[in-house]
Parts: sequence; C-alpha cells; structure tokens
Amino acid sequence: MKVLLVDDEDILREMLSRLFKEKGFEAVAVGSGAEALEAARREPPAIIVSDIVMPDMDGFQLRRAMLADERLAGIPFVFYTGKFVDDQSRQLGEALGAVRFICKPANSAAFFAEVEEVLADCRHDRLPAPVTNGEACDLFSEHYQAVLRDRVIKATRELEIANKTQEIINRLLQLALVDLSLPEVLDSLLAHIISFPWYDLLPKGAIFLKEGEHLRLTAHRGLHESLLTQCGRLPLGHCLCGRAAATGEVVFADQVDERHDVHYSGILPHGHYCVPIKTSAGRLLGVFTLYIRAGAIRRREMEDSLMTVASSAAAIILRKKAENALKRQRDELSRLSNATYLLLHYRQEREGELPGFVCRLAKDSFALALVWLGMVDDQGGAVVPVADCGSGQAYLEGLEIRVDEGAAAGGPTGTAIRTIRPVSCHDTQHEQAFQPWRERAARQGYLSSLALPLNSESKGCYGALNLYSRERDFFTPERVQLLAAYANHVVAVLENDHLISSLEDKVRLRTTELLAAKEMAEAADRAKSSFLANMSHELRTPLNSILGFADLMLQGLSGDLAPEQREYLTDIMESGKHLLSLVNDILDLSKVEAGMMKLDFGEVDLEELASRSLFMIREKALRHGIRLTTEATPDLPLVDADERRLRQVLVNLLSNAVKFTPDGGEVRVVISTPPAVQETKAGAARPGPEHVTISVADTGPGIAPEDQARLFHPFVQLDSSLTKEMEGTGLGLALCKRIVDQHRGRIMVSSELGCGSVFSVILPVRQAASDQQLSSGFLPWPVFLQHIDRVMSFSRRLNAPFRLLRLETAGGVKANDWQQVVNALAGKIRSHESYSRHGGDGAFYFLLSGETGSQPDAIVARLTEILAEAGIVAGFVQASYPTDGRAAGELLDAIRRRALERD
Repeated sequence: MKVLLVDDEDILREMLSRLFKEKGFEAVAVGSGAEALEAARREPPAIIVSDIVMPDMDGFQLRRAMLADERLAGIPFVFYTGKFVDDQSRQLGEALGAVRFICKPANSAAFFAEVEEVLADCRHDRLPAPVTNGEACDLFSEHYQAVLRDRVIKATRELEIANKTQEIINRLLQLALVDLSLPEVLDSLLAHIISFPWYDLLPKGAIFLKEGEHLRLTAHRGLHESLLTQCGRLPLGHCLCGRAAATGEVVFADQVDERHDVHYSGILPHGHYCVPIKTSAGRLLGVFTLYIRAGAIRRREMEDSLMTVASSAAAIILRKKAENALKRQRDELSRLSNATYLLLHYRQEREGELPGFVCRLAKDSFALALVWLGMVDDQGGAVVPVADCGSGQAYLEGLEIRVDEGAAAGGPTGTAIRTIRPVSCHDTQHEQAFQPWRERAARQGYLSSLALPLNSESKGCYGALNLYSRERDFFTPERVQLLAAYANHVVAVLENDHLISSLEDKVRLRTTELLAAKEMAEAADRAKSSFLANMSHELRTPLNSILGFADLMLQGLSGDLAPEQREYLTDIMESGKHLLSLVNDILDLSKVEAGMMKLDFGEVDLEELASRSLFMIREKALRHGIRLTTEATPDLPLVDADERRLRQVLVNLLSNAVKFTPDGGEVRVVISTPPAVQETKAGAARPGPEHVTISVADTGPGIAPEDQARLFHPFVQLDSSLTKEMEGTGLGLALCKRIVDQHRGRIMVSSELGCGSVFSVILPVRQAASDQQLSSGFLPWPVFLQHIDRVMSFSRRLNAPFRLLRLETAGGVKANDWQQVVNALAGKIRSHESYSRHGGDGAFYFLLSGETGSQPDAIVARLTEILAEAGIVAGFVQASYPTDGRAAGELLDAIRRRALERD
C-alpha cells in the first residue's frame, strides 16, 4: 500500500518514511505541496499525510487543489502539524475533507493508531463523502482567510516578543562586557525589561539575589518605600518572590491575593510575574518580579520569554560573580601581600607601638570597621584588649570576654582561643553565640565578626585578633583563609619583636662593653707605640755616643791598643751596630703604627734604586761568593713613591736574601710591568701600566707554607736551626709590609722548601690620586655602601638621622670629571663626611652622619662653595634616613627619583 508523505523538513520526512516502511507501506516522500500534487497525479496513493506550513503551497492549498481533481478528491487526507493546532484550524481542515488532524510531535504508536483507523474506515467505506470543488472553494474562502489572519496576528505577536526577548538578551551581553558591578548590571537589566510595551506590564519591578536561605533586594524600580524595608531581605518561601525561589517555578498572580505576605498602607491593585533565575543545572541564583495590571490574563508566550531572559541573566550573574570574586580575591591577595610586607618591615620607634600598628594595618588593608587585639590574662580567664583601631572605645569599654566558662566564653573570641582555629559570626543580630554582645554590636553597626587565634609553639594560644564588618556574611571562607595568613604573620612579628627587644638590650649592653674594651685597647696600643718611639729615640743618643767613642779608640786617637783591647772594642762596635739597627727598626715600626710616619712622594727610577740597593750589600755578597743579578722590563715608567723608604724595603729584602743564601748561591732582582695592551686599531694610544712589580729571588732553603703567613708579623722569627744561627730582630719584614701598605701596594712571598724564596713588592705607578682621595674622604663604591650600612646600624640604635646627597652639576649633567671633584675636595672634607662615585651613572654621592638641627643645610652650602671655587657649578639632591628609606637601596632609589624629577 502506497502512502504519500509531504513535509518540508528533511529530517522529519526521512523519519516518517522509515517508520511507514517498517510498517509495510510503500512510502513516497516529497518536500513541498507542488511536488505532492504532481506525484499524486502521476500515481495516486492510498493515503496522504501532509504538513500545513510549507513554502510554495501549504497543506490547506494542497488539499484544495486535490479536491479540484476528481481522481484525487477521494484519497484520505491526514494533516500532521505543529503550528496550526488551534480549533479554527481544525475546523478548516475538517471542512476541506481531512479525515484526521494530528498534532506534532506524536509518538509512533499513537501516530500509526490514527493512520490504521483511517485505513480501516477506508476499507469499510466509513469515510465521509468528499466535499465538492465548489463547496471547498466556499469553505476555503470563508475559513482559510480567518485562519491565516489569526496566524499572522499570533506570529506577529510571537515575533514581537521574540524580538523583545532578543533585545533584552543583547543588552545583557553588552552589560556583561562593560566594567560594571553586578548590582549595576541588574539595575540596567531591570530598567530595560520594564521599558518594553509588554502586555499588561506596569513600570515597576525588582530583582532579588539568593543569599543563604534568604533573598536580598539587589535592584528595584518604582517600588513603594515600605517595600524597600520589608522586602530588603526575604526568607525563601515568603510572599510571591520567596515562593518562586522555593519552588523554582514561575509564580503568577492577577491580583493581590492571600499569597501576598507583604502589605503596606495605600497598596494599589496589581498582579505579578515572579520568575526564578536559575542556571542550566537548576541552581537558583535569584528571582525577578514584574508588576502587571490587576485582572491580566496569564500569557504563556510572555512567560516563556521571561524565563528565557532569566536563563540568560543567570549566565551573566554567574560570570559577574566569578569576575567579582576573582577581582576581589586578586585585590585582597595584593592587600595581604602589601600588609605582610609592611608588617615584616615594621620598625618599632616607641615601645608598645607594634600591637596598634597591627590593628591599623588590618583595618586599612581589608576594609574593616573595627580591629582589636586581645591577650589572655595571667589567670587564663579574661581576654584583655591591648590595642584597637576603629570605633573601639565605644565597643570595648566594659566588654567581657572569657575563655574558661559561661556565656562570655561562647562567642567567636573565646571559642577561637580554646579551639585554636578561626571562628566567624555571619550575622551578629541573629546567631545565638553572639547574643551577649548583640546590642553592643548593633549600636556600632557591626553585622559580622571573625576571631583569629594567636598561637605560637613557645607560648601556645595567648590571644586573638578580632575583626568586625558592617556587612553580613562578610567573612567568607576565602576571606577567612586570607586573614588567617595575616594573623600567622602577626604572631611571627610579635614574637620576633619580643626576641629583638631582648636581643637589643643584650646587644646594647655588650656593645657598650666592647666599645669600652676597644677604647682601652686602642689607648694601650697608642701608649705602647708612643712608648716604643720615645724609648727608641732616647736609646739612640747614648748608643751613638758608645759607638762614636769606640770608633775613636779603634782609630788610635786615644792611644795605642793592645790586641786584646782592640778585640773587645771590635765586639762592642759590632754589638752596638746591631743594637742600633734594632732600635731604628723599632722606631720606624712605632712611627708607622702611631701614624707618625709621613711619606715624601716623588718620581722614582726603580732601576737606579735597585742598583744603589745592590751596592749596599755587594761587599757581604762577595765575601760569601753570592752572585747578584738584575733584570728589568724595557721602558719602565717612573713611579710615585718615597725613595728613601722604598730603598729601605729593598735593602731589607736583599739583606735577608743574602743572609739566607748559602755560599756560592744567587740573588736576583727582577723589575717588571704587566704585558702591554695591544692596539685595537691603527693609531690608538697604548695605555700605560698601572702597577710595577719588584721581585727579590734567592736560592736559599725556602720557607714552609705554615710559616709564610707569619712572616710579616712584628718580632717573629721562624723556628728553624738556620734562622737561629742568623742574627735578626724579627722586625724587618713587618716594617717592609707597613711601608708598602702606605704606598697602596702589596708585598707577598712565594717559596718552597729546598727551592728558595721570591719576595715580591707590587706598587701602583701613580700615587697622587689615591692620596688625594684618602685625604678628601673618597671611598670606593663597595666600601661606601658598606659604610652606609654601618652608619645606618649605628643611627638605628641611637635614633639619629643622617643625610645622603647626590651631586648635580649645572644643567643637570652629572659630574663626570671625577678627578677635578676629588682635587677640589682634597683636605676639605671633615671627619663625619665621606663620598664616592658610582660607576654606573657617574654621579657623586655624599654621606653626612652625626648631623643635628640646621647643620645639613650649612654642610651643603659649604660643599657648594668649595666646588664653586674650583669652577664647578653644582647643586645637591638629598634623601634622609629614616624618612626616605631604611636601607641603602631605598635611600639611593629615593634620591635617584628626585634627581629625575629635577631633570
């Protein structure tokens, strides 16, 4: 049996075709009325099943065309539609001779039951007689136009609602992309909804968001003032809005009925659509309610549209809540980071100020109404406030909180200390645990609170940090976790402060003792050096007399001497000379240590100096068959040095080398400079060497490694059989080191047992700059930074300020000619002033310590005048400790920022 299926939807057409074939029918499926008419005329089917809404020829028109054809008029015709389901459409279908009117969607069993009935009626000739073409024309003209008119009206209304709905959704999407808070988004959405000319809609409405078991009024338009108070926080299930939230279904009311729990004087007749705002997973987020005129009809299409808007609003609310939560979390984490930094870098200026700082920092950082710090008293019962910030006096006066027993121990603070965990109160006016302090909190407007225990390993839980907000449910789990981290830092800082205070007392006492011991040691050392210098001077006078008279007697000026007398006088001369050498060494060393030895710098030819020094020990070397040789790098530069003192060093080293070299050995003097710097391009000047090395090498027994470190200490002679055989004072090398140090040089030894020794003196070629730098207070940059840290540590202990200056020349150009500045300041910098030049920016930085009153300005004026006399027009940018920073880096950053602003 053949069935003709007509539907413009491919999927539905294929599905019907497959179902009919499974039932044993021969199914022919087409997609339009014109195709169906052509197929039926080509080979009439046993039954026709047709949709109504199709593009070129709808189902009504197809049936009318078939009635006009005698071959097709009697074929059973079934309408299968999802649009034309109203009674008027059914009447038109029956008037056109349709045997059935089936509505989409229908399950296959019910659908085929209807088809089987049609076929059974057809077999038993029970179908109604087909209408004639003329009757069909009249019926079609009369009913079809009415049906189409109603459909157009209905479709227009649906399209209008759909357009309104889409416009609202588009508005929502726009609001989601704008940086607005969630209440601002909902307010704009509500204004947009009630501005549309919906059926029976009044320009009033509200949107509620769910908070726990309540709805909170978040946005409203046109509401009576009484409702703002009564509906500000509605329990779920209360009034129409609460019922919509509790059931998750739309609540409709065409008048103020018994379900309206909220009333006020002068209420006007009205109705409501209360629509739950739910996510796709069914989670309730809130409710929006619209006002309609009293007696309005419930319209399904409007209700469906409002539910679509509510579904879109749910997505936006979720997104905004996520954005707000992320933004709030990021902001609070940033505030926690800043608060932690300030807390850990807090410097206590007055005793007892840290607890107050902790409270102020928490209140300002986390937007709290009140913060107070409570400590458990010695008896372990009462919690005593020790610091607060906010309206603490009004709240804390007479406050009783305990940790041991009674109602006063059952609140957040007592519970937190007992259980050692954070305890929050989300609503101080309704939670039973907060009942003893409810009225007190209400007067200050504190609606939620949080107590954080202060617990340490050493003392246990000894108190709590108590926080209050004027918002209910302010202390969310995320905020509690964040604030607990702050409380942990508070515990660490409080303990560190206690330890540091104790340690500072001990350090202060120990420092005083060490300073006193240092002053005593320095005084003793100065007295020793002065005593040795004075005694050495006093010893030389009689010793010179002894040597002089002995010499006269040996020359025979006092008469002839017996051989035995001459032998005794010779021993006196040798011993006297040795004693004079010892006295001279002691005198020179004492002068150096007492700061009394002054160097007379001048240009020195090292080759000539070496020749003269070798001449002085040549006779002794010849007596022992020791070869003396010299070697020098070509074109040696002249060096800035004290020639007499440098010759003293070289003669001492040569004397030691000859003394410890066995007969027939060799002593070699080598004078060298570093390898020359190669030219990088034609015509480039070669920079001269910065250092010269004088080495004295011998072929003596060598020096053990463990003895080399002691060589340059005064009064030290190595414990060996060889040194014991050799005369010496143990002062020569110590004196050499002091003299070389005064030349800004270094002296070192390289030796191996059995292989001889090499003593090397490394001297800078130029001394003038270094001398001028030292005399002007100039320090190398790393030393200058260390000096700042030392001054800062000293100032912190004494609570004394100091200044850091940056030199700026005219026009903001940095002082790059550093030698000119050093020359200008040579000898004019005072003891509490020092300065350095930073290689990175080329600027000079001055450190002024020990200043008081208006002295810094006077110092700046004096330095400016000194530089002006040298032709340097300069100004200074200043930073002050501790105002501008508490570390060297902070002070330098502050002064550089000011320099940039000045430029």
